[in-house]
Amino acid sequence: MKLSIIIPTLNEEKHLSSLLNSLLNWQTRFQKEIIIVDGGSSDDTALIANSFPIYFFKSQKGRAKQLNFGATKAKGTYLLFIHADSVLSKQALLSLSAFLDAGHDFGNFYLQFDLDHWFLKFNAWFSRLTYTAFQFGDQALVVKHELFERLGGYPEDYLLFEDQAIIRNLKKEASLVKINAPITTSARKYQNVGVYKLQFGYFFLFFLYRLGYSQKILFSYYNRLIAKPD
Repeated sequence: MKLSIIIPTLNEEKHLSSLLNSLLNWQTRFQKEIIIVDGGSSDDTALIANSFPIYFFKSQKGRAKQLNFGATKAKGTYLLFIHADSVLSKQALLSLSAFLDAGHDFGNFYLQFDLDHWFLKFNAWFSRLTYTAFQFGDQALVVKHELFERLGGYPEDYLLFEDQAIIRNLKKEASLVKINAPITTSARKYQNVGVYKLQFGYFFLFFLYRLGYSQKILFSYYNRLIAKPD
């Protein structure tokens, strides 16, 4: 079995090395490959990526497009889609190995942030549940390659909530399994925008998404309410 780890990047020079070091130092019986798909970084992301024994590609900008492109290059039985500002502990990697050994169809981690804030801890607790409304891309996604391809991958016309869309599609075919460990994600956007402002902005956008508003309208509100440089 081989695990293909796919990482979309856009100006991730500050975070990429930590993730790559943890993945490359992971001692597992599974063959693994790491694929980075860059959406047009203007910093040293490419230079850093190419200093590691990984595959580096460029594609059109857009998380769904980058993730799907990475999947076309992957050779693994399983695909792991993970954000560049995530950190996987030794326990998380051991739990991931157990998940792969069990042969589950797809799953993700529960979440924790790298910022000690009561509201973020409260918010992250809900990621332990399997309800679709609590599943997002920063929890990573592990899925059988065959299943991912059969369902058509991520919807590339989505500017936001492509992570929600693919979970909904996958749940039509299989059950979501929670990997028994947290993945740590950067709270940088919360620090830039403000914890409450950002989270309630996300709540508002999610509410509009569930009401069926178009991606164009959602992205317009995103830019007006919470978009700030990382």
